[in-house]
Parts: sequence; structure tokens; C-alpha cells
Amino acid sequence: MDIRKNTQSHCGYPQRLSSIIRASTYLIIWGLCIGIPAMAKAQFAIGPKFGAGLTAVQGEGVELADAPGVLFGWQWGVMAQKNFNKRWAVQPELLYIRKGYEAIEQDIAFGTFIFDGDIVTDYVELSLGAKFFLISKNDTDLYLLLGPYFGYLARGRFQGEEGLAGLTSPFNFELTFGSEGLDRFDFGFNSGIGGQFDLGKVWFFAEARYGQGLWNINGSALEGSLKNYGFHATFGWFIYLSGDR
Repeated sequence: MDIRKNTQSHCGYPQRLSSIIRASTYLIIWGLCIGIPAMAKAQFAIGPKFGAGLTAVQGEGVELADAPGVLFGWQWGVMAQKNFNKRWAVQPELLYIRKGYEAIEQDIAFGTFIFDGDIVTDYVELSLGAKFFLISKNDTDLYLLLGPYFGYLARGRFQGEEGLAGLTSPFNFELTFGSEGLDRFDFGFNSGIGGQFDLGKVWFFAEARYGQGLWNINGSALEGSLKNYGFHATFGWFIYLSGDR
């Protein structure tokens, strides 16, 4: 897979995308049938969310991904929360999130670095988490979170330095997408733990979560797989627009 081209190819999704879309549609319909009666009495909140994380890929048989390093990234967006009772809620999120990994390749024979750079990928990500409250008091909640995410790769680049040791020069390539590069679609699951605290009219929250990609983002016809994963720490605040807490 040549990930360092400057032109973008047409993005074609694999056939298995349709099966995931069908399964997700059935899950959403089932959730609506179960949840709509409860939503009338549900508490609804909304607010901003910010955070940072360490991400990498699980790579096998792909150029510059055999021994990937972690990459620092950030995220920001908006979250909402629907409380159905004191035991559980749902938390949809729409985020702009940076992922990627560090790619280092060395020529062992001469002891010089060929590439020392970062694969940087920016996603627009939609996630839906189920929140199970371990502790739920009037002003403090401690919860577990679990749920899927769906991502769209908005931008990608490979940046860093290459050349002989001490004589390197910078490079910055736009990544290709589709059959000659990375698949724009990503799908996976988040799991984590968090707490939220009543500060009056505003609730503050903080979370730590792990995200595991299940989708092979290597869109190349060549063999090999790439799956995103990462650890994230986030915080934010929200206000209730309906329902009394």
C-alpha cells in the first residue's frame, strides 16, 4: 500500500460495509421500539466535550505499520445524555478526533533512519454509549460506558523527516484513500469509566476510555490489515434541558 501519494483516489467501500449498516439499522430500530415509551419521561442534557489521547494501530503486513509507535492526539465536539432512570442512560457524541501512529523505519545495514514520521488521521466520529451508573446520588454519579462508534476519515497525512542521520530533510504527504490507500470508514467499540458532578445548574464530567477499532482501514487491494486503537481522557460539562434531576 503506497500511503505517500499526493493525489486522492475514489473511495469505494468493501462489500462487508452493507452488512454492518443492516445490523446497525436493526439495532437502532430495536432500541427505538424499546426506548421511545421511556423517552417521554427521560431527562435530556447537552454540552461540549474536550480531550486528548494516545493512539496507534494494530498492523500486520502493511508498509510502515509492522512496529507502530503511539501518537498523541486531541478531540473536541458535543455530547448529549438521556437519563432513563437512576441506573442507566445513553450518551451520543459527535466528535472531531485525531488518531494515527508513529512510523519509524531504519536501514540496519548502514544504521541510518530512512523514515521517522507520523501518520496523522483526523476523523469525524459518531458514537453511542450506554452508561451504567455504579453510584448515583443527587450530586455525584460514577458510571461505566460501553458502545459503538462510526468514523469518517476527513483528512490524513504523513509527516516527518527522512534521510541520513544528521542530514535529514522534512516531508509532508497527503494520504490517499480508497483502493490505493486508507479506507475512509472506521467502526469500533469504546469502553470506559467516568464520573459526573453537580456544580449547580451545570454538571461537570470526566472520563477515561479505551477505543478498539474492528474495521480494517487498509483499503488497499494488497494484503495486510490496520485497525485503530487508543486510550483517551476527556472532560466537559452539560446542562439539563428537560426533566428534573
